[in-house]
Amino acid sequence: MQETNPWVTKPLHTAQLIQGQMPQPADSHMGPTRQQPGAVESPSTGLPAFPLTAPQQGPPAPWWWVGCHGGAGASMLTAALAHTNAADAHGRWPAPQRPDLARAVVVARTHYHGLQMAQLAARQWASGGTPEGVEVLGLVLVTDAPGKLPRPLREFAHLVSGGFPRVWEIPWFEEIRCGAPPAPQHPAYRRIEKDLSRVVSGGIPHA
Repeated sequence: MQETNPWVTKPLHTAQLIQGQMPQPADSHMGPTRQQPGAVESPSTGLPAFPLTAPQQGPPAPWWWVGCHGGAGASMLTAALAHTNAADAHGRWPAPQRPDLARAVVVARTHYHGLQMAQLAARQWASGGTPEGVEVLGLVLVTDAPGKLPRPLREFAHLVSGGFPRVWEIPWFEEIRCGAPPAPQHPAYRRIEKDLSRVVSGGIPHA
């Protein structure tokens, strides 16, 4: 008998978050590693898909940044890690031609709407609602404002993290807000690059 995934099957509301009425994942940096179509109900809405029908110029993307809402930070990550050839999916799931695979990394801001959309993306993937051939490698949470994340959002982020195989965090960069380009040498970007490079090269298990 399959168990439900509490991190993606129960939509939460602000009142519940403030009261602390939510399950806590045992390890927010290693959630489910495969889809659970028999345990998770497909959401009524979700991210659209786009077919990868033509060869790209240059080497294929090792993974795709999938921003699950406007302003999530996928373009920032694409710029910061441009040397990896990872590509921006522009808010859609890449749909590869069989038997090819497309690895996806969901990106969301840490405000309430961003976390809601990340949870929806987790549900869509877990229920089998993503295109065939998509592998979700994890979630990047991009800090949405300077200062400490309020407790309700911190707890919601912890909850949503449990629905993804891996989770990375990008801190607030005031210089990017003021127009400076992202700095790929920052430890946050370097950690993401190192972890994902190990995944796609077979160094650690895939989702």
